[in-house]
Amino acid sequence: MNNRHFLIIGAIALIVAVGAYLFATSDKSGSETASAAGEFVEGVHFRTVAGIESGSASKIQVQEFFWYGCPHCEAFEPAIRQYEKTLPGDVELVQIPVTWNEATRLHAAMFFLAESKLAPEEFHTELFKSIIALRKEGNLEAHVQEAEKVFSSRGIEISDFKKQLQSPDIQTKLDTTNELMRALEISGTPSVVVDNTWVVLNTDEVAQAGVFNVVDSLIEKARSTRK
Repeated sequence: MNNRHFLIIGAIALIVAVGAYLFATSDKSGSETASAAGEFVEGVHFRTVAGIESGSASKIQVQEFFWYGCPHCEAFEPAIRQYEKTLPGDVELVQIPVTWNEATRLHAAMFFLAESKLAPEEFHTELFKSIIALRKEGNLEAHVQEAEKVFSSRGIEISDFKKQLQSPDIQTKLDTTNELMRALEISGTPSVVVDNTWVVLNTDEVAQAGVFNVVDSLIEKARSTRK
């Protein structure tokens, strides 16, 4: 086992366990007073990042930064999928894997490969299960071998698996994601961002208000900005 990878993965697991708990336990009902008035406060409920172009010219994006090794991201998955069903036509959900280091970059490559195949959500569910089960395993080859089982069960030849993970297209996506993640200063998962501009904070106030109420308010802010 590579001890360096073990320590890195363990440290990230601690960060996401502390930083993401509020996201995993919040819901859209939240505080009626806050959501009705739309009185969400910068520095309390969200922070603003200036100077980054919107991810899409045609739609407002709700972006979830996640990691397959994060139990709270897996727990948050059903809630954000349900929320996705409520989004109006001018808004889309975009899931973005974090790329903090070698381990998360590998898992992100798996996401982008799954995204390019049929039924990507099925890959998504299985990869959560596989990687979370190995999150304390520092030998990344074991992660690759486990993921190979997921992809081979859906018709991808194991002999091509590593080659596809290293494809120029996926490497470009990883580099682009890394630049965006660093520009937005994403330090925990799950993290929700609206339109490359407003980052929802992991605070008690957000948990009380309901994370999706805060997101809805930021969508309105994005909509008015785009007019």
